[in-house]
Amino acid sequence: MTRSGRRTLSLLTATAVTVTGLAAVSPAAQAKVQIAFPTQAMDGNLQLSPGTTVQAGYDFSMPGPHPAAKVVFPEAKVTFAASCGSGTGGGTITVHLSKGTYVDPLNDGTGWLPSGDQSSLASYEGSAIVPNLCHGGLVSLAQGGTFTSNLESSDPAAPVLVRWHYSADGAAGGWSGTHSFTPGPGGPPAPPPPPQPTQIIVKVNLAAGYTIADITAAFPVKVDPGGLASRGIYLVTPTLPRSQWPPNELQQLDGQLSGYKGALYAEVNLPVKLADTEFYAWPYGKPVPDGRLPASFTHQTATKTLQLAAAHQQSRGKGVTVAVLDTGADNVPALHGRLLQGWNYVNDNADTRDVPARAGDAAVGHGTFVSGLIALVAPQANILPEKVLNGAGYGTVYGAAQAVLDATAAGAQVINLSFGTETQPPSSLLQQAIQQAQAAGVVVVAAAGNEGSSEQEYPACWSQTLSVAAMGAGDTALTSFSNYGGWVDVGAPGEGIVGPVPGGGYDIWAGTSMSTPFVSGQAALIRSLEPGMQAPQIFQAIQGTSAPLAGNPIHNGAVSIVSSLAFAAAHP
Repeated sequence: MTRSGRRTLSLLTATAVTVTGLAAVSPAAQAKVQIAFPTQAMDGNLQLSPGTTVQAGYDFSMPGPHPAAKVVFPEAKVTFAASCGSGTGGGTITVHLSKGTYVDPLNDGTGWLPSGDQSSLASYEGSAIVPNLCHGGLVSLAQGGTFTSNLESSDPAAPVLVRWHYSADGAAGGWSGTHSFTPGPGGPPAPPPPPQPTQIIVKVNLAAGYTIADITAAFPVKVDPGGLASRGIYLVTPTLPRSQWPPNELQQLDGQLSGYKGALYAEVNLPVKLADTEFYAWPYGKPVPDGRLPASFTHQTATKTLQLAAAHQQSRGKGVTVAVLDTGADNVPALHGRLLQGWNYVNDNADTRDVPARAGDAAVGHGTFVSGLIALVAPQANILPEKVLNGAGYGTVYGAAQAVLDATAAGAQVINLSFGTETQPPSSLLQQAIQQAQAAGVVVVAAAGNEGSSEQEYPACWSQTLSVAAMGAGDTALTSFSNYGGWVDVGAPGEGIVGPVPGGGYDIWAGTSMSTPFVSGQAALIRSLEPGMQAPQIFQAIQGTSAPLAGNPIHNGAVSIVSSLAFAAAHP
């Protein structure tokens, strides 16, 4: 399937495929499976002028139930055979494809990465300029191209389906035939499991005269450092050494504390995680030496879909602070002069850099990317980075709630949440923190999640947050990976999004985490235009001007920034 309005360049499917070079290695070594598709003949006599851009990309899927697996494509490339009509000259054109690191979620088996959709042609992992191979004449690629790569997977037994496609002279070609490969032993380590909770959050009933000392006297717990003592909120752990905890020790203590009249509530300090359970990104461009922002970022498809040029005629976000609760943010060119001093709730210090906690952390760069998208939408707003997630994408309910309260106290007018938890019951502490933020006039925007499910995810499903689903960068429909349902408020571009990453370069990423900052930026533009508007009125401006989607998969529809600004101006 191709997108409307584009000339179709078909790939003829071949039937054979080769797998070579599976080395015998020790379990600690990293095995590589070399895969090679046969030449895929182009449909028609494709003639290209020197200087034309040729793009190519790959896609993969892991059919059937399986554990979450990390998949890497090192040294991937597509080599086209080029010929000349004159009969003299010619050669090859090679498109090197960035390797990317992808996580195929637990028991998925239906989705395709990195495109997110079996029929999507939006993703390309590399490009090349057609050289002058024919003495100034047209270069023909009619002989076709060959895709080769190494394939590494943390699950050696799970088959991986692979395909590739290309685009030349502005016209997208279809997908090649799909072939199955089994990686064999070795490969990259599996994604880290979520951290195990060790603490209970307790809110003491101070109004009734109780103190934390009453809690520790009545129950076998001790107070941990941290907590929000001024609010009567504490972190406690069992007094028994961890090695001696009986099964469900935390859950049992939680139940006992919850029934104690000296505690308003108690809950296990559960982990929160990035809303993107599928971390997938790949390098899209090297740092620009002079710090300029490349057109691939400032003029990407999403900026046209959102009509940012027209929106910036009305507002640019001046005077607004947006808090980003994520993996931190680096001072890359897209954020120069924009970052305020935040806090690191993972390590309890002022270092909010977006750095890994261990080698191979898949979430590093996420907070920088999200912050860059907010800056793209609201170029005069300030960014307050609150590091609540480590490099693997995990944090705690307590750290997230504390960051919400601190961001509110620091004067943030918008808070961006690209994390979630599926736990039941939901966290009372986090919900109360968000309620306090909204009562203070803060607009809280949250990612709906990437499970392709209608199951509610917290905090996005709470009425105090504006929940955001993911749409294709230039589409009017939700992506296949986006969560949906009546609890999801609006949709925004979230596929094939270009953004900044640590080091000054740019990546392409996908997920509802990428959709959320577009709406946070929209809220910043509205608040800057009409500083007196409160959170419910900004919700109304964003929701009420959204465009309904076919089939009504979410409560409202696709955001319209320009229309929301007009609404805000007419309803100050």
